[in-house]
Amino acid sequence: MITRDGRRISWLNPVFYGIPVRLAQIVQEEFDVMRVRYVRAPDFTPEVGRSIIERLQSRMGPVEVILERVEDVPRAANGKFRAVICNVPAAQKEFLPQTNRSPATVR
Repeated sequence: MITRDGRRISWLNPVFYGIPVRLAQIVQEEFDVMRVRYVRAPDFTPEVGRSIIERLQSRMGPVEVILERVEDVPRAANGKFRAVICNVPAAQKEFLPQTNRSPATVR
């Protein structure tokens, strides 16, 4: 995942810690639009949905979060489950500031 200011976010698992979902997938459709596909557990409530939105926004910044309840999360063509998918086109990523480089990669 990548933020509008160029930060790369790779660890989004904490968004779902303690949340009653059976399975979830986060899809970044645009810099500012995130879709969360989820299979709910029996005790899922509207408050839980708001918590997911707040947690994701705390990591990604001011993004629109679309919650999509599904019966099952789609698998990749090879049958594997992908927890996060970034669909931001590579051409758009090229114009972002490079703010998250480690000292070893800066020349």
